[in-house]
Amino acid sequence: MSVSDVVDSLCQEWRKEAGELEDRPEEIKEQQDSFYKGSWDAARERAEPDIKRKAIEDCIEDLEESSSIDEFLESLADWRKEANELDKRILDSNEGFRKSTRRRQLEA
Repeated sequence: MSVSDVVDSLCQEWRKEAGELEDRPEEIKEQQDSFYKGSWDAARERAEPDIKRKAIEDCIEDLEESSSIDEFLESLADWRKEANELDKRILDSNEGFRKSTRRRQLEA
């Protein structure tokens, strides 16, 4: 199997996975309890498939733009770095929300 065949196969597999993730937020929303829907955890749960889909689409784009294996390997490190940054932003924003909510509760 040539490198080109492997890349094409990988792109095809990722496109299929991205397609499967596209309708998941609505399915998840329908399954969530009405009291739970307004929480941050529920919103995060609904957003997760869309975030994964966008990440997969970005990976496909980078893979298609790579002209050599070295470029592809470099993009793998970039994907990991971006994922770590996104995780930090999500955690930091939630922590800030919790602190401000807690402060308001104490002030009331």
